[in-house]
Amino acid sequence: MLFLQLQEANPSEDLVNYNLAITEKKLGNAKAAISQFETIIRHSSDDDMKALAQRQLQRLARTNPQSSKQTPGLWTLGTKIEAGNYDN
Repeated sequence: MLFLQLQEANPSEDLVNYNLAITEKKLGNAKAAISQFETIIRHSSDDDMKALAQRQLQRLARTNPQSSKQTPGLWTLGTKIEAGNYDN
């Protein structure tokens, strides 16, 4: 992963760490994403970056309240059924 290489080159770069956390989140690696977001919150000097990381942690908690108990990469599917007329 490119972000891992960038992080190795400059481990204190907030934007790289944030994008790495987002990548982990999208891959279904909630524990890794949470760890990255928490690190940003603890160590970043940028208040905006801290706020972004905090928001992502809140979203993870809302969408995946038991993330530590779920299987990584688990996908869910929802459907919506409507009745009506779509005359546009």
